[in-house]
Amino acid sequence: MADIGYLGKNIFRHDVEVKDPAQVTGSNFLITGNLTLGSTVFSDNSGELTVTGSKFLFKATTTTKDKLLLRDNSDNMVLQITSDKALVLPKLSSAPTAVTGGIYYKDTDEFFMGVDS
Repeated sequence: MADIGYLGKNIFRHDVEVKDPAQVTGSNFLITGNLTLGSTVFSDNSGELTVTGSKFLFKATTTTKDKLLLRDNSDNMVLQITSDKALVLPKLSSAPTAVTGGIYYKDTDEFFMGVDS
């Protein structure tokens, strides 16, 4: 497997070998193909990120309130884990599509679990 090489103007190629360690800075990077870090593989399929590995560890290094925050494409909160280790679901004004084993939180301060369609 070849190393990833920097070709300039924030373009990388996976078949170019990097001889000397270098710091790469910028805001837009293009990586074609898969990115392998150790035994973890990052791949893209039409905008869908796939991360493959045997174990995943997410470790916060700051004391911010949100330790994990997932948002949708409209920037609405989907799921949050706080620094107090609380799982937070967004308040929904109407029921989502029923899913067996699902859970949601309604804006009337009620939880609904295992809704069957």
